[in-house]
Amino acid sequence: LKEDPNMTSEEIFTLGLEHLYGWFDKQENVEKAKELVLRASRLGCHCAMAECAYKGWGEEKDVDKAFKSYSELAKKSNTHAMHRLGCYWDFDAENVDPKEAVRWYRRAAKGGHISASYNLSVAYNFGLGVAKNPREAFKWCSRSANLGHRSGQHNLACAYERG
Repeated sequence: LKEDPNMTSEEIFTLGLEHLYGWFDKQENVEKAKELVLRASRLGCHCAMAECAYKGWGEEKDVDKAFKSYSELAKKSNTHAMHRLGCYWDFDAENVDPKEAVRWYRRAAKGGHISASYNLSVAYNFGLGVAKNPREAFKWCSRSANLGHRSGQHNLACAYERG
């Protein structure tokens, strides 16, 4: 995406994620990402509001508030929310649960979420929350690479190099 004055709040949020994670042709730029996500939040994008709570952008960091928002959005098939729920169970929950993280990553990845596809490949590669499975790891790594995930592209290139 490129900035355009007619963008919806959801498009602005997506552009912010592209800058945050360095997706597609974007370089990672946290300040630009923060600016765009905050703008999307002010325009009423619920996912951006949850992201601001999750990161503490424009408000005090409140992971529990973000978790509740993401849970509601996931019920509406929002793949970013599903991915964030996976991250929550992977890193932020009081009782980290890799199996629950994989469940959310898988749902988001099947919906085409770029980072969830990559995270699922890592889970299968190392056996985190699932049985170690190199074929599944390769499948999800390939998908993330094809969607433009730089780490996925790097890992896929390494896999081809190793044979």
